[in-house]
Amino acid sequence: MLSEMATKLGVSVRHLLNEVDEGVLTVMDLKGNTSSRSCWRIPVESYREYVLQRVFGPSRAEFLAALPVNLRKRLIAELYASLEGEKP
Repeated sequence: MLSEMATKLGVSVRHLLNEVDEGVLTVMDLKGNTSSRSCWRIPVESYREYVLQRVFGPSRAEFLAALPVNLRKRLIAELYASLEGEKP
């Protein structure tokens, strides 16, 4: 779900909807034949690719700066732990 992904990444659902509209983020519409309402789901591969593009791509600094401070601190702690061979 877009709302779950938005929460995990610390961005708005509107931002992710814009990314879908621009073709940056791929979603699957699971809407049934009789339904008039879309039911978007994000394939795991799309989620991974989206995150990796932001972490390793040219927009890395901008993406990381937009994350909430507590999430950035958690990422730093996890990185240090992984460098020392510990599990966070």
